[in-house]
Amino acid sequence: MSHDGNRSYAAGMRQVANNFFSILFRNKFKVIIAILIFFFYLNQTKTASAIFFVIALIAIASVSTIYKYNIKLSFGFELVTMSTVLATIVYGPLVGAFVGLISSVLAEFLPQMIEASSIFWICSVTFSAFLVAIFFSLGIKSLLVLGLISFAFQMIISEPIRLLGPIEVRLQGMLYVVTGLVWNIFVFTKIAPLILNIMT
Repeated sequence: MSHDGNRSYAAGMRQVANNFFSILFRNKFKVIIAILIFFFYLNQTKTASAIFFVIALIAIASVSTIYKYNIKLSFGFELVTMSTVLATIVYGPLVGAFVGLISSVLAEFLPQMIEASSIFWICSVTFSAFLVAIFFSLGIKSLLVLGLISFAFQMIISEPIRLLGPIEVRLQGMLYVVTGLVWNIFVFTKIAPLILNIMT
């Protein structure tokens, strides 16, 4: 594929992602109402501390990719996966999916680095909560295993769009997969257990 073709491909995928985000922000009041309803539900079904932890998980996940604002490289260093898995284990898949959706959208929007795989990644993070819940209900309690299940699901859904693209995009995708795998092994063995102990 020519250099012009590479740029055209990247520009096209960014336009799709930008359209998605513009729809979200055009309907921001509906989104806010939905979030308020969700927190009302959460407050009725769990203790007030649940709201604090949900907000905290979303906050740390959302800012975990802010480094991309200056670096402009797609490394797999993020805490969205961890926050989604922890919220799912403690509060169930609906809350986990909510945390995954909000934090992944913010994690892409805040560093202003919308990529070809952004929409697919956001969807895969959200739905991975239900996959984690299924395995957790089957008796898999290892945070590392659950975290890697979530990460693998995300890669299967989000990365083919990049791995089938131009060589520059493919390299970016491969870099993300490798660094993301190493990072999540570290996070789910060293950081996630500590946070889970605090939450429970």
